[in-house]
Amino acid sequence: MKCYGTGFAIFFMMAVCAAASLPLALSVPIAASPEGLGYVVVLGVLNTGIVYAIYNSGIKEAGPVAATVFMTISPVFTMALDFFFSRIMPTATFAIGAALVLAGIVVCGRIPAANAFAVRRTKETQSQ
Repeated sequence: MKCYGTGFAIFFMMAVCAAASLPLALSVPIAASPEGLGYVVVLGVLNTGIVYAIYNSGIKEAGPVAATVFMTISPVFTMALDFFFSRIMPTATFAIGAALVLAGIVVCGRIPAANAFAVRRTKETQSQ
């Protein structure tokens, strides 16, 4: 059996999701304008291309453990920013979810294998 890499698996899953959502996308009437298409291109390049490039360089520098922590905590920060800037009040469900995320980060920080891997990765990165 041939083994494919992670990149291929991610690409394959994205292709399957795109194909599955195609009938829904085609059923919505679209009124395209040059301005709207420009916005789509800008959002696609900025949000997808540049942000993923920065995120991947962050994973390279900080290591996968720290990157996972930052990825996990981002919804909590999003909720806090929504409250401070948009005055959107978090519900009890959001608060429980944030507490679970923060508790998970604390628990994962206490796992010796994860800490040892993070320390080893940091030493490898600093020695280069």
